[in-house]
Amino acid sequence: MILGALLSKGVQFKLKNLRKTGSVTHPFWDRVVFKKTRALLGGNVTDITTGSAPINKDTLELANVTSCLIVVEGWGMTENCAAGSRFERRQMIGQVQGQWHGAALLN
Repeated sequence: MILGALLSKGVQFKLKNLRKTGSVTHPFWDRVVFKKTRALLGGNVTDITTGSAPINKDTLELANVTSCLIVVEGWGMTENCAAGSRFERRQMIGQVQGQWHGAALLN
């Protein structure tokens, strides 16, 4: 019951902070609550990219704060080019990036 309350409080605090500052990390909550989430991802993950279709805003925000990483939505099919078409590490939630500057798209 106490762990559930800590998790809920940590998620709510980090969501508020994400929406205000764009930051997905917090020294206290990451050390006390979310270090286990990072460990489930292997502990050394630095980037997470998704592709295919845009993700629901609430789902993406939750993934950001619980993984302590910016989950970037890529452009194109996941298996082909989503990771290669990212522009910035930080991006707006729900904004799937377009093509590289100067790159032509084939019809």
